Amino acid sequence: SNKAKGFEGSGKAPAVPAAEAEAEASKVSKASKAGEAHVDIKLSGLGVGNGLTDPATQYAYYPEMAMNNSYGIKTVSEEAYGLMVAALPGCLKLIEACNALLPKDPGGLGHGLEMKADAAVCKAAQALCGAAEVAPYQAGGLNTYDVRAPCEVPGLCYNFTNIERFMNLGSTQEALHVRSDQLGGEGWQECNYAVNGDFGPDWMIGYQR
Repeated sequence: SNKAKGFEGSGKAPAVPAAEAEAEASKVSKASKAGEAHVDIKLSGLGVGNGLTDPATQYAYYPEMAMNNSYGIKTVSEEAYGLMVAALPGCLKLIEACNALLPKDPGGLGHGLEMKADAAVCKAAQALCGAAEVAPYQAGGLNTYDVRAPCEVPGLCYNFTNIERFMNLGSTQEALHVRSDQLGGEGWQECNYAVNGDFGPDWMIGYQR
């Protein structure tokens, strides 16, 4: 993960089937409640996609990251920095309101997919915080994931042309047992913005324990 160098991130990096992940989490929870000292879980790897896991804490530092980061790079103007600071209380208040909608989770198994991720307040939090705390940085043309570099390609900032061509080869999709009709008319994409948008409210949910 480039989180140490980055500026934004999503809490979602869906690589493990939800049912499998929930089964393993349930196993750990039951063993913990039973006082077992050792629990075997099926886990061969773990990836965090620029983990936005605690938005209330992380967004609170976006203005400082933009203006007073450890690289000494002023990524926004003084005026933009002032506007980011001024908008921060409203952003954090909406994040708090979004998380207040979540069901209580005394078992520590996570919020689960049944949470009200489509609540209007969560969408409002994502919209306000994105516009006030992320957009000013992006407007400066720097890489969203590395403040030391320019954003060379609009959107994800990196050129994924070769990867996209490879993933859309018939031989690649055949080897991966992927049917072309499963990909829609546009084929494989490094980021499907429709799916990304559906996870928008989820950005504001805190997973930090």
